[in-house]
Amino acid sequence: MEGGVQLFKGGGQVEAVPEEEDTGRKTQRRARFAERDESDDEENEDDEGFVSGDEEDDSDAEVEFNEGKLGKMFRKDADKNVDEDDLAFADSDSDLGSMSEAEEVDDDEEYDSDEEAAALRWKDNLTGNALKLHGKRRTYHTGDLARLMYDDSMTPEDALKRWRGDDDESEEENIEDDDDDDFFKKSIPLYDYEDLAAKWAEEKNVEALRRKFTSTALAAGDDEDDDDDDDMEGGEDSDDEGDGVFEDLEAEDQDEEEKQPETANDIEAEREKNAKRKEELKMRFEEEDRDGFLNDKSNARKEGGDIQEFGEDDWYEAQKAMIQKQLDINKDEFSNLDERQRTAVEGYRAGKYAKIILENVPAEFVSLFDARRPIVIGGLSPTEDRFGFLQVRIKRHRWHKRILKSNDPLIFSLGWRRFQTMPIYSTTDSRTRNRMLKYTPEHMHCFSTIYGPLIAPNSGFVCFNSLSGSTAGFRIAATGTVLSVDESTEIVKKLKLTGTPAKIYKNTAFIKDMFNSSLEIAKFEGASIKTVSGIRGQIKRALSKPEGHFRATFEDKILLSDIVFLRAWYPVKPHRFYNPVTNLIGWQPMRLTGEVRRAQGVATPQLKNSQYRSIERETRHFNPLRVPRALAAELPFKSQIIETKKQKRDTYMKKRAVIMAPGSEEKKARALMQQMLTIRNDAAAKRRAKKEENRAAFQKKLADNEEKKEAREKRETKEFWRKNGRKRAADENGGGGKRRK
Repeated sequence: MEGGVQLFKGGGQVEAVPEEEDTGRKTQRRARFAERDESDDEENEDDEGFVSGDEEDDSDAEVEFNEGKLGKMFRKDADKNVDEDDLAFADSDSDLGSMSEAEEVDDDEEYDSDEEAAALRWKDNLTGNALKLHGKRRTYHTGDLARLMYDDSMTPEDALKRWRGDDDESEEENIEDDDDDDFFKKSIPLYDYEDLAAKWAEEKNVEALRRKFTSTALAAGDDEDDDDDDDMEGGEDSDDEGDGVFEDLEAEDQDEEEKQPETANDIEAEREKNAKRKEELKMRFEEEDRDGFLNDKSNARKEGGDIQEFGEDDWYEAQKAMIQKQLDINKDEFSNLDERQRTAVEGYRAGKYAKIILENVPAEFVSLFDARRPIVIGGLSPTEDRFGFLQVRIKRHRWHKRILKSNDPLIFSLGWRRFQTMPIYSTTDSRTRNRMLKYTPEHMHCFSTIYGPLIAPNSGFVCFNSLSGSTAGFRIAATGTVLSVDESTEIVKKLKLTGTPAKIYKNTAFIKDMFNSSLEIAKFEGASIKTVSGIRGQIKRALSKPEGHFRATFEDKILLSDIVFLRAWYPVKPHRFYNPVTNLIGWQPMRLTGEVRRAQGVATPQLKNSQYRSIERETRHFNPLRVPRALAAELPFKSQIIETKKQKRDTYMKKRAVIMAPGSEEKKARALMQQMLTIRNDAAAKRRAKKEENRAAFQKKLADNEEKKEAREKRETKEFWRKNGRKRAADENGGGGKRRK
């Protein structure tokens, strides 16, 4: 084109394109990423090594990124110049070699690439770094101070140093990270050789060390596993760092020792060790699982009301598994505490010896001490220190001869306590009320209300009338169980109020002798009453005169001779009596009323109204029924009243009445004849009964003979027809042939 090209207004014309020197990119564009936290790197580990294809190639923005995460084909040109045609393939990252080899080949890398290559070496000496971060003990921990101060194997200065963490750096030499070929480093602990010489001079330490060699190491069991775990946690006294699967190649005697065959004990120990590891792994899964037992969020969801449906058997199995898991968790957590802390949280475990100091003990406890009677100490829950009324179900023991009476003192052995109280027996009356019983029923349970310490329901107990060894018969009076704990008691006693009619109208009557004042009648207005004959009624209101009379209505007209009674219920309150049995310091129980009267020689008072007497009822004479003649004439024939008319003349027997003197011979002869006739009639009756008995035996014999005769005739008939039937069959078929044998 002539004259060139003008690119801009007012500019000159361009004749030719000048050669550009050092322009454009000679290498691939590198991406730079902003710095991220380690937590973000861990979350995005799955996305590492992938390059997004959505980025435009024309973008001038440069983003820094780690080239070590890219494949060899996408790295810098310096890396491509090594071998552009060959690509390295391997089954794992470790087979491709370390990234540090590329740094040794190319020493002219930029500073950024050095940092990127160094970032790839985070896996080098992984165990050593973990021990540095997590292997150190916690400093200034109160539990460790208590344990170290009571450790006789170290001085107080050493204990303070270890508690502060000053000796962590002096016990082991620092691990050098320069050599990339060594994956694991041996830690060289510093020892006090004078103490070691004194320690190994003793034979028992040498014997203990000898047991740890060869196959006996596996037979050591859980103790050795615990030691290994302690060494791994503390970072001290550990000969090899890692998970125990690498051998110490520097040991001189390693190649010379011959491997001994594993025994059955070694295999069992190895199985136990593997089972323990599996259990730990399972607990970790439970913590990480969304529905795991050890996951706090899972437990919160369950407490929030999420309903899980189980079968009956599955639910019980799930509950037992949950309880067992919780026990295992508690056991693992308590094992990390020292003895003092574990005692403060868990209490004293079974099998521990404890020293107990008893305060405010009476002097009789020492003066009446008997070594043959052991002292049993038990624990009481906080609720058992409270007192109230207990509802129990009780039954008299079948071997106890006497029945039990309400309000009689009885000794209860309930829980850790033995005490004397006064029970009141009751039973349910149609499930509406608890009706008081004067005595315990025979061969069945009943309810009882006692005053004593509050015990959990379903706790069993036994009762005694006396604890003395001289008691005749069976000492256990009753047995039972606690039903409920309730301060309020609702026990009622039946009360019958009786009265008699004062004046009777058609269905209304005035009743007297039941109440004494109008106030008492006002409390029972509307109550149901009943006569002995069964006529029901109701109390209406009190009469103005006389005092204590009231008006009542009935279903039918009552008689003046009827007795009217009112059935009421009177509340009964149990006595708040509690007498603990202190048999080790002497104890005097509350005695029965009969025992007190017997000891003092006082006769039992006989109340007139309380005595049992025969009931004498007057014979009632009812007037004959008078039916009017007009009404009798209208009755049907079957209902006609039959009356015998009086005879106008005397009968023959009335006219000829025999009158004999009391001592006459005629009367004696008549009496003798009657006696003889009576004897004769009695003998004839016996003879007739004997004859009937013989006739019955004879009839039975005839019946047996008749049965035998019928059986014989039947058998003979069968035999006859069996023989003659063959002959007839042969004749009908034509008997000209040869006789069959």
